[in-house]
Amino acid sequence: MDPPDPPAVWTGDAHTLDLSQNGVRRLEIECDRKTGLTVLGAFKPVGGQRQMSIGAGDVVVTLDATPEGAAVKGQGARDPDFLRALGEGRKVAVNYDGQDIGPYDGPSRALAARFVAACGL
Repeated sequence: MDPPDPPAVWTGDAHTLDLSQNGVRRLEIECDRKTGLTVLGAFKPVGGQRQMSIGAGDVVVTLDATPEGAAVKGQGARDPDFLRALGEGRKVAVNYDGQDIGPYDGPSRALAARFVAACGL
C-alpha cells in the first residue's frame, strides 16, 4: 500500500493564491479586475497545446495556455461562477494536455473570500 500524498497547503493574499505540496509550488492563481484570471501550473509544456482548464467544484473554465519556462500559464476572463465556487471552498483541479493537478480541497474560506472580493465578485 502506497503512503498517502502529503497534504496540500494554500497560501496567498488578495490577488494571488498559491498551492504547495511538500514544499513545492504546484499551482498559482492570480486575478485582476482588468486583466482577468491567470493560472500558472507545474505542467510540462506541450507544443501546439493551447488550452488549460481550471475547475472549482463542477464549474470549469477554459483558459488560453502558453509555455512559461518549465511551466504553463493559462489566461482568461474572470468567471463569476468559478469565483463563487472557489469562494465556497469547492475542490480545485487544473488540466493541461492530459496532465492533472488535483483535485485538491479549495483554499480556506477566509483566504478565498479575500481573493474573490479583490477579483471583483
